Amino acid sequence: MNSARVYTGKIVSLDVDTVRFPDGSTGELEMIRHPGASAVVPFLSDPQGDDPQVLMIRQYRYAADGYLYEIPAGRLDPGENPLDCAVRELKEETGCTAEQLDHLLTMYSRTKKSTSSWQPD
Repeated sequence: MNSARVYTGKIVSLDVDTVRFPDGSTGELEMIRHPGASAVVPFLSDPQGDDPQVLMIRQYRYAADGYLYEIPAGRLDPGENPLDCAVRELKEETGCTAEQLDHLLTMYSRTKKSTSSWQPD
């Protein structure tokens, strides 16, 4: 119905949208806009085996006030598809390349569907 940008940052923007709900009522929702991201769960051994091993990275996160163990992930570049982003982030963050990539899931954070989604051939 109506959208007003109230903040624009390097990574996210915040809009206040006036929307009509399924019951016909209207209200305002704060919508965080983000370009999307990809993550990779890199297995170092057979994921179907008895003791699968996953490669994780240790990164400092200001919001956590410390280091966290994470899977490689990162924000989509403009026009980049999620598969290319996953390949790029794995290489940038670990120096590794994948022998095989399988789509695991597409996740939406709370409300709005992404306009970009990679699906396997």
